[in-house]
Amino acid sequence: MAKLNLEPPEALVIHCSDPRYQKAFREFTTRELGLEDGHYIPLIVPGSVASLCVGTFLPKNLKIMKEQIELLLQHSSTERIVLINHEGCRAYGAIAEKLEHLITTTVSAKQVDDLKFAAGLIRQIAHRYGGHIQVEMYMARVRKEDGEVVFERVHAE
Repeated sequence: MAKLNLEPPEALVIHCSDPRYQKAFREFTTRELGLEDGHYIPLIVPGSVASLCVGTFLPKNLKIMKEQIELLLQHSSTERIVLINHEGCRAYGAIAEKLEHLITTTVSAKQVDDLKFAAGLIRQIAHRYGGHIQVEMYMARVRKEDGEVVFERVHAE
């Protein structure tokens, strides 16, 4: 039987709820990021960070997502945030259809831009609580030759 984990979380990990990618997200989080289940806070939402980006989703989604992140950062001592977007995201596909006249880049480029924007916003939120956080950004892609999901680190400019 599992016991309650009383250790503080090592990170907050935000990624999409797309069921096709859940196993890959968990494996990446454990193997590559070194975060075991129960030692990080998973925030799993459609479109991952899309809700944090102005002009992507509705303002109410932005408000809710910001409030959730504020609550999690306020009540945990974590200084590591991991943001993950993925190619073929259906939430981003829906956004592209609705806002095609506003999106001037590819969906993949928008996702990378949104990761960077969200990282800045989360740093601002953390700063209010005295936190100096490290934000890591990744883009998950499917390798064409074998269908394996690979994670590419996105660097801030």
